Amino acid sequence: VQAAIDDDCTHVCFIDDDMIFPRDAVHRLARWRQPLVAANYRKRIPNGSFVASKPFKDGYGQVYTTQTAASLEEVSGIGFGLCLIDINVFKRVPQPWFEFRWRESTQSHIGEDIVFCNACKSAGIPLYIDHEVSREVLHVGSFAYSWSDADCAPTT
Repeated sequence: VQAAIDDDCTHVCFIDDDMIFPRDAVHRLARWRQPLVAANYRKRIPNGSFVASKPFKDGYGQVYTTQTAASLEEVSGIGFGLCLIDINVFKRVPQPWFEFRWRESTQSHIGEDIVFCNACKSAGIPLYIDHEVSREVLHVGSFAYSWSDADCAPTT
């Protein structure tokens, strides 16, 4: 990220090596002209939940990508598997940008992506997911998990 700032880049794109996505995904994320836009995808486990989350009336939970989900949706947390971030976000969010934290209440780690999302929220930076791109993303594990894998049955 610091090299991108030093080189006067306008954005940083994170793409995990276990993601399959459309060739034009980055351009499609950029078209929204938002500070942070990501794809919503399933975790690589059977019946995997979606990585995007936000508060709901009855608590905090995952955001589902469905066939009818609106194109762009504001969320509170995202995964960095396919994520485009405006370089100015890094100028507003203090370092360290990516760190793991320990959650004593659940005896578990909070990943660097959620720690960063929380820092963005504290800085007043909105986070979005693009459901159109999300419907074309696969997360490869024991098989390729897609948005529509309700029971995560193996693909053939």
